[in-house]
Amino acid sequence: MFWKITDSNGIYSVAVISREFTTGKSVLFLQRGDGFRTSFEMTEGRLNSNTAMKEKAFFVFRPRSVEELTFENPNGKMREYRIVKSICLSQIDHQNFATDLLADRQFIEDNAALCVEQGDCLLVTNRRRELELLIIPWRGCFVKYAALRPTITLLT
Repeated sequence: MFWKITDSNGIYSVAVISREFTTGKSVLFLQRGDGFRTSFEMTEGRLNSNTAMKEKAFFVFRPRSVEELTFENPNGKMREYRIVKSICLSQIDHQNFATDLLADRQFIEDNAALCVEQGDCLLVTNRRRELELLIIPWRGCFVKYAALRPTITLLT
């Protein structure tokens, strides 16, 4: 059985939910149009999100604002990421952050130590989750790379 779902970077073709021979666990395999693949382990028909492989997003090097987080930006490239912490800001703080990504921020400094491995990032959002930003910290309190979090919407 195949499903089609879409995200901001392309269309996934969802392959079969299959059972691995070595472990006996069920696995959901996803493959996007650009060739990126990911998989999720399943237990009793539910996804184990903590076992997911890294996803991809279009990260831009030291963007000034969210307007620079476009695929046309020459300072950007597709990178794998893994969210290590979600940070929910107030509406006004989130708006200020989105308009000036180069300013030093205390919330980045407080959580930068969590980003240990390559691709580890922080998810910065507000209560409404209108604009979700992925950031890779640099020198404690600055944004080195930023990306818009790809949204996934089921097509029926």
